[in-house]
Amino acid sequence: MRLWATLCKVVGYIWLALAGILILTGIVGIWMTEGLSGVQRLLSPFNIANWLVTVLTLALGVGFLFLSDKLREKTRGSENGDELNKDNLSGKDDNNIIIKGDPKSFFGTGLVVFIDLLGFSKEILAKWSEEEGSPLKRLLRIKSASPVLNFAKHIKFGSYSKDDNGKPMYHYYYQCRVQTVSDSIVVSTALPPNLNPEDFMLAFLAIANASLDIWREAIMEGFTVRGGFELDDIFWNSSEIIGPAFIKAFELEKELADTSRIIIGERLLATILFIWGNPQRLQYVIDVEDAILTLLMKSSDNYVSLKPSFMLKRKDVSAQDIIEKVRTLQESCRIDEHKLKYEELISVLSNPEKHNKPCKQDLLNYQSLLVSYKKTNGDAGK
Repeated sequence: MRLWATLCKVVGYIWLALAGILILTGIVGIWMTEGLSGVQRLLSPFNIANWLVTVLTLALGVGFLFLSDKLREKTRGSENGDELNKDNLSGKDDNNIIIKGDPKSFFGTGLVVFIDLLGFSKEILAKWSEEEGSPLKRLLRIKSASPVLNFAKHIKFGSYSKDDNGKPMYHYYYQCRVQTVSDSIVVSTALPPNLNPEDFMLAFLAIANASLDIWREAIMEGFTVRGGFELDDIFWNSSEIIGPAFIKAFELEKELADTSRIIIGERLLATILFIWGNPQRLQYVIDVEDAILTLLMKSSDNYVSLKPSFMLKRKDVSAQDIIEKVRTLQESCRIDEHKLKYEELISVLSNPEKHNKPCKQDLLNYQSLLVSYKKTNGDAGK
């Protein structure tokens, strides 16, 4: 759009310059053939035809300049997030495949994961520096790695068909955005205005895997995480993110995720249950159980969260290294009660097969827990 604004400005000035030369040439020609009286007659205020032709000649150039200003204003508004973009399209990649979920600015429904790096604030106060092992450099490494982890593994969560050789031909895929808020990380993805089950599941897969990637990277840098995962309205631009989804995800992390886990929220849970209960609405090759429930687990207190064992899928990091890092974090706790909060995480990482995906009744029980909590404590964010 900036290119079109510049082009309109250049065309406008060229047109006005040529029009000015043409008008001046006409006046000089009349002065040479008819003298001063001819020029006076031409420029007379009563010569309506002449003034009308002059205005029409200049109008096109002025119009191009006006259009250029409008396009520049629209470009500035889009870059600053002043224009409320409700489309979740991010553009196209180098292979001309449509990317969804990460537009520069967005106002609509989205998925948000709020992730708190446990112990990071204390690290900042105790070890603040610019050295490689400082908490600042470790946070920057976690953030810089997280947006591209899925794509480095050549995994795309998108809609595709297969060619004659069985190779997937993508029509579009979902991508997440990652922002840091103090000592926390916010992962989000935009959903289309008319949400359908296919887009929901693909967006869920993208953001859930990205969040697990961040969790793994945090562990490798000496932190573990606690977080909340919710679906609701959200707004973001290049510098801000705010909305019910952000607040509710933050409240889930602050009030309910009392151990190292990323728990899902009430509206996200209701959406999963609705799609699961309406299989005829699905037009994708995978179902809810394969796409979503395998990424979830029921905790010992009946809360439902992302299953951390999926962070072990990366081939470049051994499962044993991750487990040992978590054990080191556990041993660093001075209070025995805090050490116990790592037990379930270590158990899931060590024996993932013992922690099955939740059944529908597990989700319904968890939904009842969330409703009961809201009745007792009020809506999230109040």
